[in-house]
Amino acid sequence: METSHENNDIHTEPTTPTPATETSLETTSVTPAVVLVKVPLYRRPMTIAVLIAVILFAIAGYYLYVTQYKNSGVVATVNGEPIYADAYEENLRLMTESASAQGVDLNNAETATQMRMQALDNLIDNALLIEAAHKAEIVIEDADIETVYSQLVTQMGGAETLAARMAEIGLTESTLRTNIRERILIDTYVESVSEIESLAVTDEEISAFMETHVSPDTELPPMEEIRPIIESQILSLKRQEIMEGIIKSLRSEAKIEVRI
Repeated sequence: METSHENNDIHTEPTTPTPATETSLETTSVTPAVVLVKVPLYRRPMTIAVLIAVILFAIAGYYLYVTQYKNSGVVATVNGEPIYADAYEENLRLMTESASAQGVDLNNAETATQMRMQALDNLIDNALLIEAAHKAEIVIEDADIETVYSQLVTQMGGAETLAARMAEIGLTESTLRTNIRERILIDTYVESVSEIESLAVTDEEISAFMETHVSPDTELPPMEEIRPIIESQILSLKRQEIMEGIIKSLRSEAKIEVRI
């Protein structure tokens, strides 16, 4: 069944990050892990699944996974540009595998529905961001891509380790480099239209966060140890708010047609 959706018609519930709890403050490592996965930029983890991105840095958000699946049907169009069924199915598969690995109950009908909607929503949002970046005439140099790729090789422990991890999730080097280009493109666009790079956390915000999310009788490590974790949580919330605002604005001016 085909239905037309303009503007923000298919937008699902905002997926804000889960607030830090006593457990997360006690056990979370300040040192970020590097995770190879696929899909969008700047979105924060959902309650039903982790971010599916090409590279998840400590303060990064989603990386685009929109490849050219021109041999399959179209599940949606964004300002006339198609999103292909194969891209959607691959996105959904990766999200499902990631959620399953975390113990999410995928037999729950509501969870499965939310997962399907989010898989398509992610692709639509990224298509809008990429289109906006191209309209802004943002150009990404090959040297920028090589820098990020080299950093990833180093963080993964070498080219062989990276290649093995990529093989596990079916990601080719060509696709990875394309996705890195899109990630930098979106990053640059977002930085050009917002203050996302100059965000800071005040002592007052940290105190308010602690009062809201941590019980007074909870025993915690010294503040100098947990402050980076709290700051990361607050910055994630701020970035999420900025990204939601940008995407909402882009959707308000877009013509989006959903065909599934």
